[in-house]
Amino acid sequence: SIDVPNGISIDDGWTIPSGEEVLISAEESTDQEGLSMEYSWYINEEYYEGITVDIILDSGSYNLELTVTDYHGAQVSISRTIEVVDRPIIELDMEDSTSILVGDTLSISTSVVSGQIESYTWTLDGDIIGSTISSIDFTPSDAGDYLITVMGHHSSGLTTDTSELSVSVYDSPVSRIDIAGLYVESKTLLFDGSASTGLDLTYSWILDGQEYDAVSFSKIMDVGGNHHISLTVTQNPIGASTSEETFYIDWLPTLEVTLDTPNPRVGETFVLHFIASDFEDVSATISHIEVSGFDNLGYSNGNIGDSSLSLSLYRDTAGDGEVTVTFHDSHGNTLQNTFEYSVTEWPDGEVGNMNWYGGDTEGESGVVQISVANRGAGDFEGKLYLTQNGRQVSEWNVTLSPSSDSTFSYEWTSEVGFHTFQAELITLDAINGRVGESDLTNNNAELTFEIQKKGLPSLSLLASVSLIILVALSGSRKLIKP
Repeated sequence: SIDVPNGISIDDGWTIPSGEEVLISAEESTDQEGLSMEYSWYINEEYYEGITVDIILDSGSYNLELTVTDYHGAQVSISRTIEVVDRPIIELDMEDSTSILVGDTLSISTSVVSGQIESYTWTLDGDIIGSTISSIDFTPSDAGDYLITVMGHHSSGLTTDTSELSVSVYDSPVSRIDIAGLYVESKTLLFDGSASTGLDLTYSWILDGQEYDAVSFSKIMDVGGNHHISLTVTQNPIGASTSEETFYIDWLPTLEVTLDTPNPRVGETFVLHFIASDFEDVSATISHIEVSGFDNLGYSNGNIGDSSLSLSLYRDTAGDGEVTVTFHDSHGNTLQNTFEYSVTEWPDGEVGNMNWYGGDTEGESGVVQISVANRGAGDFEGKLYLTQNGRQVSEWNVTLSPSSDSTFSYEWTSEVGFHTFQAELITLDAINGRVGESDLTNNNAELTFEIQKKGLPSLSLLASVSLIILVALSGSRKLIKP
C-alpha cells in the first residue's frame, strides 16, 4: 500500500504542496511469508526505488505507481493520483513584535502574498480566538507577554505557514506631582515627581513655560499670583502620562521708603516716609521700627500699627546709622527691611581770585580765570556760573574734596567798553532749594575793567600830551615879550 503521511487525502490520492520535500511510503505493504520485498516507484515515468522516497514536485497532477516484488518474483502494482498545489502565503501587516498598554486595542491584520485563502485560524497563547476573518482586535486587560499566531487555509486543505506576533503589554505610567514648601513670594518650592509610577521613566516638567528634565527640582518663586506646572512621564518602551496643577503664590507685603533730604548733613533733621502695602490689595501694617546711630525725633503722619508714617531723624556728628522696619500683611506674611544712611559734614565753597589775563584794547584774546576752593569738611558738588555784564557766558560742574581747590578759565576776545564779570559758586543742594553749605558769604566774586578802542591813546596819554602843549605855549609867550 502507499501512504503520504504529510499529504492531504483526496479521492484516490493526495494533495501535496509544490516545491517542498514530501515523503511517500510503502511501509504498510506486507508479505504473508514474511520475506523481503523490493519496491519500485514511477511518478509520471520518473523512476525511484526504496520502501520510502522523498520527492519534490512542481504544481500539477501526477500519477504515482508502486510495484512490490516478493522474494519469489511475484509482483503487485497499485497507482494513485498526486495533486501538487502551490502552498498559499500570508504575512502579518506589522513587525514580529510590538508593545502596547493595558486597555489599548491592537488591530492585527494579514495580507495574502500568494494563493487563495478560504479561512484563518488565530490563536492567543495556544487558544483559538478567531477562525474566519483576516484581522482581529486584541485588547489586553493585564500586563504580560502574549503570543498571537495566524494560519490561512486553502480550499485544497493546504495551510499557510504559521505567522507569529509577540506582544508585550505594559501597565500605563502615572504622573504624580508633589509640591513642598511655603506658597509665598520669594520662598523656595520643591517640585517632586518621584511618586510617579512606571518602568524606566523619564521626566519632563514645564513651570510657567520653563522646562526642567529631572525627577525633582527646586525653584524660588519670585513672583506672586497664579502659576502652572505640568509633569509628563515617559515610560520605556511605551506609554506616557501628564499631570498638571495651577497653584497660587501669596504676594509679600512691600515697603516704600522716601527720604525728604538727600545726603543729610550734620545737625540737619531729615525725614523718612514709609508706606506698607500689598499687591493683593490686602491690608499691610508697620509693626515695629528700630533706630540705631540716629536721634529719633518721633513719628508724624501716622504711628506704629498704621500702614504709613513719617520718622524724623537727627545726628550732630558725621557717621552712619540704620533704621530697621518690621511690617506684615493680613495673611501673616512678615518682613523686615534695614536701611542704612550716612550723615556727612557740610562743604564750604569759596570763590577766590578773579583775573583777566589779556590786553586792554579791543580784539585781543585772553582768559578770565576764577579760582575756587572747598573750605568745609564735607565734599562739595555743585556748579560755577560766570556772567558778563549780567548775561551768563559759561557754566562748569565743580567737585571738590575737603580743603581742595581748582581753577576755571573762560576764553574771551576783548571788546570796547567797561566789562563786569561775576562768578557764583553754588552746591547742587542749593540748586534744589536746600541750604547746601555752612557759609554762604564767600560764594561770589566780581571783576570789572575797561577795554579801549584800538589805535586811540588812552585818557592818561591825552592828558600828558595836553600838558606838554600848554607848557610849550606858555614858554613861547614868555620869549616874545619885550
